[in-house]
This record gives sequence, C-alpha cells and structure tokens, in this order.
Amino acid sequence: MPFLLDTNVIVDVLRKSNDRHLLVDHFLDEGMPLASCPISITEIYAGMRPHEEKPTRTFIRSLSSQ
Repeated sequence: MPFLLDTNVIVDVLRKSNDRHLLVDHFLDEGMPLASCPISITEIYAGMRPHEEKPTRTFIRSLSSQ
C-alpha cells in the first residue's frame, strides 16, 4: 500500500524545507511506494512557481495517483 503524501508535504519536499524531503528520501530508499490524491496534485500545480515547473512535474509523475 502506498504512503499518501498531502499537499503540504509535497511542497516541503519540492522546496526542501522542514526536512520532510529527508523523510520522503528515506521512504524511497526503503522502496515504499508514494502516492497523492488528485486534489493535492491540483493544489500543487495551482501554487507552482514558474521556475518550479520541471522538478514539480518530474516529482508528480513519480507518484501513484490514488
């Protein structure tokens, strides 16, 4: 079962703030699948800064949509 990431966690991972990216990196190292719901993905794209587009799209594509 994937670990479901909320919007605030995804933002922190993408911006490397609050050390949440370290937790997500740990999950990935352990082979844990990560996912997000369509609402969170929509919120991420709505608040995305222009220079964040490429890393954001790359990260979102790596998630399972739940």
